[in-house]
Amino acid sequence: MTEGMRKLTLDRTLDFKARRLHDQSHTTHLTIDLRRAEYCLSQLNDYLDGEGVVVDWEDDEGEAGTSQAGTSRGRGSRGRTS
Repeated sequence: MTEGMRKLTLDRTLDFKARRLHDQSHTTHLTIDLRRAEYCLSQLNDYLDGEGVVVDWEDDEGEAGTSQAGTSRGRGSRGRTS
C-alpha cells in the first residue's frame, strides 16, 4: 500500500469515526429531549386527571420553593349545556 493510499484510508477512517461520534451525541440529546417531553406530558395528564401537579422552582434571586396546582374536576367533567 502506498503512502497516499494509507493517508486516504486513515482520513476516511477518521471521518467515519467523527461522524459516528456526532451521531451518538445527537442521539443522546434527542433522548434527553424526549424524556423531558415525556415528563411534561405526564405532569399535564396528572393535572387533567385532577391529581394536581407539584413544581419545584427557583427565581432569579436564588429563592426556591414548591408550588402545587390541581383541580378537583377530572378530565371531561366540565359541564356542557345543550
